[in-house]
Amino acid sequence: MIKERDMKNMTMQEAFDKAINNAENFNEDGSVNWNFIDADVYMDANTYGMTQEQYLAEFDKLANEWENK
Repeated sequence: MIKERDMKNMTMQEAFDKAINNAENFNEDGSVNWNFIDADVYMDANTYGMTQEQYLAEFDKLANEWENK
């Protein structure tokens, strides 16, 4: 049996980069739909062993870095 943690092989950075480059994750006005980005990152990134607080802190860090570049 394949475990979920073995199927997710992207880092959070890789999953974030993939999600932020997906046109479906943007609203019609061009703004980012952060709920979609969050969902994609959570589905794709290997977050095994992370608490919810750790995940959110890392996600917020990535989002803030992207917004401030």
